[in-house]
Amino acid sequence: MSLYDLPAAFEYIHNVTQKDKIHYLGHSQGTIQMFAALSRQDPTVMKYLGQYHACGPVAYVNHCDSPTVAELAKSGLLPFMKFVHEKMFGFENDAMRIAAEQICHDSQEACDKIMQSIADKNTTVDNSPRMEVFVGHAPAGTSV
Repeated sequence: MSLYDLPAAFEYIHNVTQKDKIHYLGHSQGTIQMFAALSRQDPTVMKYLGQYHACGPVAYVNHCDSPTVAELAKSGLLPFMKFVHEKMFGFENDAMRIAAEQICHDSQEACDKIMQSIADKNTTVDNSPRMEVFVGHAPAGTSV
């Protein structure tokens, strides 16, 4: 994606808008794509990039202390997914999104417990009343 898609997107945006500089806001995997392009000093990206803002960059999860992620790492599922050429792991389907929204709507405590098990051990710093909205747009998967 960093090698072909990002430069092509920059060219396309430039051609359509005729702007010389493009401001890029990357989130999660989008930050990794830009980091890779910048590390290679991709000529197209370098030519058009105005500003870059990295939101929620994730490079690896080796130090993630989520019990769910830790168990998943020990399970052997991820090497198997690589073996069968499955590139994504996650919960990107309508049933999971609707279930998460409903749980967070019905019980803030249950929502907090689920978030703690997946990614967030300190829910006291979360915007709990907005969690139903957040999970309506997520959870997103990750590449394997």
